[in-house]
Amino acid sequence: EPGAAPAEVVVVGGGFIGLESAENFHHAGCRVSIVEAASQLFLPFDVEMVEPLMFTLAAAGVAVHLDSAVCGFEQVEGKRLRVLTKNGKALAADLVLLAIGVRPNTALATAAGLQLGERGGIAVNRFMQTSDPNIYAVGDAVEVTDHVTQGRTLLALANPANRQGRVAAD
Repeated sequence: EPGAAPAEVVVVGGGFIGLESAENFHHAGCRVSIVEAASQLFLPFDVEMVEPLMFTLAAAGVAVHLDSAVCGFEQVEGKRLRVLTKNGKALAADLVLLAIGVRPNTALATAAGLQLGERGGIAVNRFMQTSDPNIYAVGDAVEVTDHVTQGRTLLALANPANRQGRVAAD
């Protein structure tokens, strides 16, 4: 029926977007499975910090499949899909959401001769200036300082990008 929530949803990716999407699908009454290629959800966090999340998901009836890289999809039963994993799992779904992360597109920065950081993002200082002091960069393609580890990291999220834009504008 048009406008109706899908009965079964498979979310591929256990990061920020995948988890938020899984939560919203669950609240809409869908049966949700999360498929993650890594050995844990929410990789920026330590395993001990993710354990309560795992318990909460299990209590809510959300199935979590770790160490399960997706290797293909098959159409079955009309518009339904089957999600296939490298470890042999096959999950049926009415809807599949791919929330598998992003990689910074730094082609323009590279062509401009800007320095890239160790994680492949555009290197910027605390004012969002690149290696060319007349060029500023913000958003998904820049490396920023992780306030916990003090190392460089990529942070592909809207709120930090918005703040970065304000910093660059000032």
